[in-house]
Formats: sequence, C-alpha cells, structure tokens
Amino acid sequence: MYRHEHASIVHELKENYTGTGHVVYEGSFYFHRDGSREVIRYDLTRKTIIGRISLADVQFEGDEYLYASEFNYVDLAADENGLWAVYAAANSNRG
Repeated sequence: MYRHEHASIVHELKENYTGTGHVVYEGSFYFHRDGSREVIRYDLTRKTIIGRISLADVQFEGDEYLYASEFNYVDLAADENGLWAVYAAANSNRG
C-alpha cells in the first residue's frame, strides 16, 4: 500500500518482468517473466511465487511486440470470466 509518499508493504520479486501488461487478480500479481515464455503468479499475501505457466508459442524476443508500443509481448487482463493472456504467436503472419 502506498500512502502519504510512503510504501507500507514492499514486495521483492525473485524474477524480472517485462512490459506493462501485468495484472493483480484474486490476490495475486501475474506477470510475464522477462526473456521467457512464462507467466508467473506471485501471491501477494504469502509474498512468494505460487505458479507459473509456459505459453508454448508466444513471441518474446526481438522487436516483434504485441502492440505498436515497445516492451509488451504479453498483455494480461482480468474480467468476470477469469484471467486472459493476449499475445502474438511466434510464427504468426502479422505483416
């Protein structure tokens, strides 16, 4: 929590993340691990990684970003139906 220019809770992640497409959902912080196909689930209460999943065909290297802006290979989002990962497949034709 951040209040009056002071952070009362600090989380130190053991893994680096990339992009701005991370999300907090149901008590966890989900992020795309830098330089990998993995999306990691970090439990905000226990302050530890509790899950990871590999996106088999995700583009995650070079300048083939998901959007026109740089640094996002995976965009995570949540709604009433669950957690979503939007990404470009490594072998897609996005010409």
